[in-house]
Amino acid sequence: MVEDEGPFSESCQTVPKNLAPRRYFQQLSMEWNNINKIVRAEFEQKWLRNMLENDRQRLVIEVLK
Repeated sequence: MVEDEGPFSESCQTVPKNLAPRRYFQQLSMEWNNINKIVRAEFEQKWLRNMLENDRQRLVIEVLK
């Protein structure tokens, strides 16, 4: 996983001279979208894991009744 540099990482503090502002902000937008996809996937994975664990516990309780 990428090392966390925070919202104001060194690369985000200045606009690279080789990119026009519009292209720079498009690139930033794409990077943020990628970060959001990763965060969403991690959240969904944890949620699914919790749902499966809850189902497993319910089944164990039903079997023990």
